[in-house]
Amino acid sequence: MRLNVESAAAPEDECTSHPSTAATSSKGFFRCPVHSECGDASIRIGRRRTNATISEASIDGFTVLIESVDADRLRLGILWTLFYDDAIFEVHPQWLFHAPDGNVQVGLRRLRDLTPEPTIGRRRFRWIGRNGHHTVGQFDDGPPVMLFGSLFLIAAVTLPFTGDALGTRAPIQNGVRHITQMIGSWLS
Repeated sequence: MRLNVESAAAPEDECTSHPSTAATSSKGFFRCPVHSECGDASIRIGRRRTNATISEASIDGFTVLIESVDADRLRLGILWTLFYDDAIFEVHPQWLFHAPDGNVQVGLRRLRDLTPEPTIGRRRFRWIGRNGHHTVGQFDDGPPVMLFGSLFLIAAVTLPFTGDALGTRAPIQNGVRHITQMIGSWLS
């Protein structure tokens, strides 16, 4: 459905403040003016993108200025996607107003945030794998890390100096000897 911008008007209950003053809408949301040099944005309507300038922002939506040459691209009845300040929002046009300066003001209701979650990289380590090639692993490779950590701890506790000082050398050696005897008797 194409939109005739000339006949569109802003509703009486919506707050449309001048960019130099801040106001509060009838629902009590603060409308924060956005400077024109910080307000560059684009709107995707269907498959086409249109340049826009954010003039006001609030918790529930935006007021956007679109040049009159791009006004024929505006279509109602579908959801729009707003790209602004490294964020992506799904928006719904609420009202349109053909301003005296030739621009079209559009009131957009914010529906949901489509900005992808930032990915947090995992710490990685390098080791030489098969065939001498460097391979990259990750620290959350649970079982191998736990196995080698446990073996290192057992070896450290059973060393002559450390094991004697802690008193753990003899019991651990007896336990290992008993396990090897049990395995030997089971295999034979």
